[in-house]
Amino acid sequence: MSRRNKSGFILPLTLSLIGLAMALVIYMVNNGRAFSPSAKIMIEREKARMLARSGIEIAMSQLSIPDKNTQAPKATDAKETAAEKESAPEQKEKQKETLFSFIVPRINTWQTFSLKRAVEGMQGEIGVCIMCEEGKLDLNELYDPETGKLTNDALNGIMNVVFERMQKTVGGTELRKSFEKFLKERKTKLDDVTELLTIKEFAAWKDTMFYNPPEKGASKQSKASLYLTDIFTVCSGKKTVQPWLLSDSLRGIFEVSRVKDSPLEEKKKAFAELNKSVPAALNWPDGWNKYLKAWYGKEFAALPKGIETLLDTKFEPVIFSVLCYGKVGKTTQKLFAIVERIKTSAEKDKPVWNVKLKKMYWL
Repeated sequence: MSRRNKSGFILPLTLSLIGLAMALVIYMVNNGRAFSPSAKIMIEREKARMLARSGIEIAMSQLSIPDKNTQAPKATDAKETAAEKESAPEQKEKQKETLFSFIVPRINTWQTFSLKRAVEGMQGEIGVCIMCEEGKLDLNELYDPETGKLTNDALNGIMNVVFERMQKTVGGTELRKSFEKFLKERKTKLDDVTELLTIKEFAAWKDTMFYNPPEKGASKQSKASLYLTDIFTVCSGKKTVQPWLLSDSLRGIFEVSRVKDSPLEEKKKAFAELNKSVPAALNWPDGWNKYLKAWYGKEFAALPKGIETLLDTKFEPVIFSVLCYGKVGKTTQKLFAIVERIKTSAEKDKPVWNVKLKKMYWL
């Protein structure tokens, strides 16, 4: 009987299939390992963005506080409970809260809100910093875009001080001259302060665009901390600035006391005495020396000459900006927004304010 030798193929095929299966398993495991951390980061990022956006809602709620106390006094009830008597001082304090008393001690500083999983269903933190656009210089109001010159020559000295101290602190060359040339060639109003970065002389300001409030524990701001959108605005619609709500950068330029992250209770206590006697309208220089000197630590005579033309005499702010952050785990998302207070209805002595979102920037 003859025997024929045949080549075997089952073993090599089996080994090949096993190798292919192992390669696929290794590939999937490696991809899974890479995706798991990135998926966690993406989830945290979206949660942080949601918290940052919620910060705007918090600020808008706070800014809807009325300009003055509109609560009618509560009639005394002989059957008032002990709990009601105990909470009476707190309720009375809330009734007296106005936009003026609420915002001045908190302006330009962080308010932080911690979230707990057991209560809010999420572990995280929200930071809210409210600023006033009317505490900044509105370039569209101060300058005539057709000519590139100031609309009020009385402010010439003030603007020289502003641009000179900007150059000295952060950098840039001939900032005022280059800005006025840019505006004259443009011939239209600015749409946004960030457009100034298109001027080559402002290149040094690209890293100091948006305000950075003092961190907790910091006794004072760095002398170099000036921010472009904290000095200028295009949203206030006013040729004046609100002296009670000056931006921190403008405070630095005017060389008055800067914003500090001191305890809120300390600032409220310092402000309480002033709040008792502040009139509806101030005059200069007496109004500054009597009320604002204690707040800013400098007499009116020590301020730049001509500043009386720039200062608003009444407290009627409506345009604010809000810096918010949301933090989840190690991920932080930050945004900057412009909001406006709008009086939607008014009964007798009972104005109602709504707050509208106008612009928003993710940082």
